[in-house]
Amino acid sequence: MDTITHGIAGALIGKAVFRGEDMFASHPINRGRIITWSLMLGAIFPDSDVIRDIFSHDKLLVITWHRSITHSLIMLPLWALLLAAITRAFASRRKWEAPSFVALGAIYAVGILSHILLDLGDFPGAAIARLGVRPSRKSEGPGRWDVADFPAGAISHRQNW
Repeated sequence: MDTITHGIAGALIGKAVFRGEDMFASHPINRGRIITWSLMLGAIFPDSDVIRDIFSHDKLLVITWHRSITHSLIMLPLWALLLAAITRAFASRRKWEAPSFVALGAIYAVGILSHILLDLGDFPGAAIARLGVRPSRKSEGPGRWDVADFPAGAISHRQNW
């Protein structure tokens, strides 16, 4: 799934589940808008791993790096708490009313989890149990999967190999 779709899904979850408000409302930033923005940013955060491509000369980096550590259920609490801390600091500096640190952590966790779950059905899946990046092994052919990978989409795509 593409990053824009993940962002839209996150914003919709924020509005539907957490009573978030419009992201681009005419009134000043308030708690409801921060909720919607946080869920949207949480939902697109796992795709931030592609930023590494800017600094690399490896044309195949996206194959070994994308959908690895940022798509991990094990690392999800760390990412959620890190993003919550950044949001709280940013909001307090600007004197905005923001949800508590714990609430923001939960909101970011829901956004990140929505991204991971939506990517499970997409080929090649997501490395939901990975703590680091596994180097590509060129000797592996299609059909060999890392234990940390959960490619739900591979079931339907396997016949194309």
